[in-house]
Amino acid sequence: LSAEQIEFQQEDKVATVKAILQKAQVEHSFETVVGGGNNLLTRPSSKQHFLFQLEDGTITIIERRPDLMRALVELHKGHGPSIFKVYQEFMAGALIVILLSGLLLGVLSPVLRRKTTIIASTGALGFIAFAMVF
Repeated sequence: LSAEQIEFQQEDKVATVKAILQKAQVEHSFETVVGGGNNLLTRPSSKQHFLFQLEDGTITIIERRPDLMRALVELHKGHGPSIFKVYQEFMAGALIVILLSGLLLGVLSPVLRRKTTIIASTGALGFIAFAMVF
């Protein structure tokens, strides 16, 4: 596409991408747009998405379809759909509840109290030391 027909602006990336897609007659739904300079990228990038490049007054649209491994990496990075982000938050909360309930059961059991305290303290100190170093 010719860049004169569409203003390739960084202030309103979503409007820019919608205008480019409409001009190119491409149907695509996206949640957000990231990028800077002469490149814009639609998200989520864990499924079909587009890269828009501005070069020499011409906008190039590149369709990307990630393979399974790339899609999983993008999900891991948090670049997936909003519903998957809600799922990730729910699972993180569930893991914290499991961790705390196991700690509580270990501390409340007279037989396991000493071992649980030593292991939990060692883990907490190791975590703090790791966080301070990195």
